[in-house]
Amino acid sequence: GIANPPQKLSSVTVCDISRSVITSVKAAFVVGVNDGRFPPDAKKTGIFSGKDAAILEANGLSFSESERDRLASERYLAFRALTCAVNKLYISYSDSDLAGGKLRPSYLMGRLNSRLGLKCVKASDLSDELYCSTPQAAYYRLMISRKMSSSDRTAITASLMRLPEYSKKLRSAGEKDGNDRRLSPQIAKRLFVPGELNTSSSRIDVYNHCHFRYCLMHGLRLKTV
Repeated sequence: GIANPPQKLSSVTVCDISRSVITSVKAAFVVGVNDGRFPPDAKKTGIFSGKDAAILEANGLSFSESERDRLASERYLAFRALTCAVNKLYISYSDSDLAGGKLRPSYLMGRLNSRLGLKCVKASDLSDELYCSTPQAAYYRLMISRKMSSSDRTAITASLMRLPEYSKKLRSAGEKDGNDRRLSPQIAKRLFVPGELNTSSSRIDVYNHCHFRYCLMHGLRLKTV
């Protein structure tokens, strides 16, 4: 047998498509396909805009790469990323950033959907099994998931209870019996509506983007320092 098998067999490669050449992989996961991020923004870094650069080039002042060439290069990188898979291709984008701000999918998603009829699945609709590949991931999923079925919750809890590290955490979190820990109506009222209810459009926007952030800002009244 082979003592040290080649690393390229049955392996996962994480790379930046602009700095790597990836071809003929069994499955490819193209992540971060958001507007302005994939393909990269064609705006040129420097003091000249794309229009200014085109005028200067028309008058004999050449640049290392024209605006059209940069756009073609970015489209080529997108083509390489989307055609490197042999069997399966997964494309993902985010609806919001870490601060809760809204993000839009790349314009390529509209083109791909219209031409290929891609099947779009929300991350929240994926099975809990997908997020439970390790004990740490399973425990995290158990803590945050509100849509998990009672059978899945019971099975994951039973598996984690066999591990001393997580059995202690589960007992302290009150998850042994599969009961969710939620604020009582009385405590919620004291936190969020202690007196007269005053709201604003920005406050509602924060709540719609991220419930947890709203709880920290307007429930616990934490401030950024």
